[in-house]
Amino acid sequence: MISKNIFLLFLLTSLLTSGCSTKDLNCALKGDNAFGRVTYSEAVSVDGRGHVRVEWSSDSFASVAGGKNYDNNHALPTFSYSLCLDTNITYAFRAYQDLNFNDQLESGELWGDYDGTKTIPSDTSSQRGIVADINIMMD
Repeated sequence: MISKNIFLLFLLTSLLTSGCSTKDLNCALKGDNAFGRVTYSEAVSVDGRGHVRVEWSSDSFASVAGGKNYDNNHALPTFSYSLCLDTNITYAFRAYQDLNFNDQLESGELWGDYDGTKTIPSDTSSQRGIVADINIMMD
């Protein structure tokens, strides 16, 4: 009976970790670790077309480390986002209204960035995550 339980524990562990990075497993167990709100400034009319793309970079957007799309079909002036990012890395954040769905920030698309950078704390830190609010302004 003990060997059967050990086998089942091994099988469950293998299934949970196969194809997952440590980051993904930690976020699956503990939740996302980067949070914020995307808010349109008063000077911008909210557009429900396209999607809003939140991107992050560890080199001040010389390159984009990743991005996640959010639908804003109801043209809400503010909404929340959450991300699962690698820990102990300092990131910059930005968001834009991607009107043509190509996941590229282009002239004419409304955008904004988080003023500064944030470092994602380690999984052993008492601080679970960071908050980076983004205001979308005129291009």
